[in-house]
Amino acid sequence: MKPVTPALVAEHILWLRRKDRTTARGLIKLVYLCHAWTLGLLGESLVDKPVTVGRFGPVYKDLEYKYEIYGNDPIPKTGNNHSATLGEEVSPLVAKINEVYGKLPVEKLSDLTHMKGTPWSLQNERHGEGSDIPDSLIQDYYAKEIAKVEKVLAKEAEAAR
Repeated sequence: MKPVTPALVAEHILWLRRKDRTTARGLIKLVYLCHAWTLGLLGESLVDKPVTVGRFGPVYKDLEYKYEIYGNDPIPKTGNNHSATLGEEVSPLVAKINEVYGKLPVEKLSDLTHMKGTPWSLQNERHGEGSDIPDSLIQDYYAKEIAKVEKVLAKEAEAAR
C-alpha cells in the first residue's frame, strides 16, 4: 500500500459524509482514526505526512491550515470518491471508521483521542505540543486495542457454543 496525503483521505471522508454535518475538528479526527486503525490492522501507514500533537488532539498541519477558516461551522459539502486510490483493502476500512466514529460528536472523538495512554497523550507528556507522534506508537496502541476486541469476541463466541 502506498501512503496517500491526509488531504486525499479528508476529501474521501467528506464525500462519504456528504449528507452529514462535518466540522474541521471532526474531519481531522476521522482522518487520524483512519490512519491509526490502518496501522493497527495492517501494520502500514495510510498517510504520507506525520500526525502532530496539537492542543486539541492529533492533527495534520496541512489539514488544520486548509480547514481552519470554517472554525466550528460545517465544511461545505465537497469531496471526491477516492476509493480506487485508497484500494480494495483500505477503502472499506475508511468507510467503516466513518460509519462507527462519524456518528459521534466531536467532543467524544476528542475524549477518545485524548485519554491517558493514547498516542497523543503519551507523546504530549514526553515531547509536548508540536511534536510528531511516531507511527510506531500509534501502531502499538491500536494493535493492542484490536487484540482487546478480538479477545472479547472470542469469549462471546465461546459462550455462544
